[in-house]
Amino acid sequence: MFKVSNDRMFVKRVIALPGETVKVAGDQVYINGAPLREPYLKAAIEGAASKGSTYNVRDYAEHTVPEGCYFVLGDNRSNSSDSRDLGFVKREQIVGKVTSVNGSPLP
Repeated sequence: MFKVSNDRMFVKRVIALPGETVKVAGDQVYINGAPLREPYLKAAIEGAASKGSTYNVRDYAEHTVPEGCYFVLGDNRSNSSDSRDLGFVKREQIVGKVTSVNGSPLP
């Protein structure tokens, strides 16, 4: 969970840490050139594939995450305001970690 402005917070997944390279190509995210395993998106990706499309339609060219910053992505990849739009999230913007939703623990 991080502050976008004084009155606005976002909840996203931290995908890449300071010093790591990150790239998004279709439904695959790469960290330091290696594919990131994201089992929490499996059903959505398979559902899109069964319709002949990708789940994510917004790619991101490879960048290195600066020191003191993080790269975040939303699970609704094609319709999410995340680091692809907002840029890297600074450490001081992060206010907490979400561990459950409606009482159910997150993977």
